[in-house]
Amino acid sequence: MFKRDWIWAGALLGVFFLAFLFGQYQRAHFLDTGLSRMTTYSELENEEIYIASPLGMVGEDLGYNSYSKHQDELVSDLMLSSVVAIVEPTGVLEIGKESFGQEFTVKTGIRGDLSEGDVGKIYTHLGFSTGDRDQILYHGFFNVMKPGEQYLIFMEPTKWNSLSGKKEFNTERIYGYFNVKKDASGQARSQYTRWKDAQDEEFFVTSQRLLDEIYGFKNRMLSEFEESIP
Repeated sequence: MFKRDWIWAGALLGVFFLAFLFGQYQRAHFLDTGLSRMTTYSELENEEIYIASPLGMVGEDLGYNSYSKHQDELVSDLMLSSVVAIVEPTGVLEIGKESFGQEFTVKTGIRGDLSEGDVGKIYTHLGFSTGDRDQILYHGFFNVMKPGEQYLIFMEPTKWNSLSGKKEFNTERIYGYFNVKKDASGQARSQYTRWKDAQDEEFFVTSQRLLDEIYGFKNRMLSEFEESIP
């Protein structure tokens, strides 16, 4: 029995050693664009960042028609989200080559396995990259969540949640979150606007009529969860 225990312990150590080697290999081959140095919202404010992909840049009429004529379908799709909550971002960021993570604290759990005080992270595919002249580009058309504000958030659990024990989520739909401020409005922005100049915008959109439709959609989603919004 004692010998079997040693064999089991040796096998376990072997697994951990292989995992360690794989991790070192991954780190050695990770293409660092230089953006991983930005780990907090306040650090973004010290960088020259440009908005690369505002909504409406291509197919503005199509985008407008989608929101004006097919809003019911957009609402129905977002309502299928497995996890819904009111959260407040901590300002901690995780910027990878093809992903962008934002940490949050749960204020109110609405749907899914989240409770008040839980700390989690939401990942999107539309994050940051570097341009031809080492410019920092932001590709999302909804802005980074701002610390001190609260957001209605729609998510799906990541596949590794059950293994890691962490509360990490993806946005699998076009929207991941809305600021809970009602009846807000914004200003249309063109491509390559400096992020600092549009920092307080919730959405980056090229035309005012399309932006107004998006705010109408947002307000409709907020009304669906009105009882949970402070």
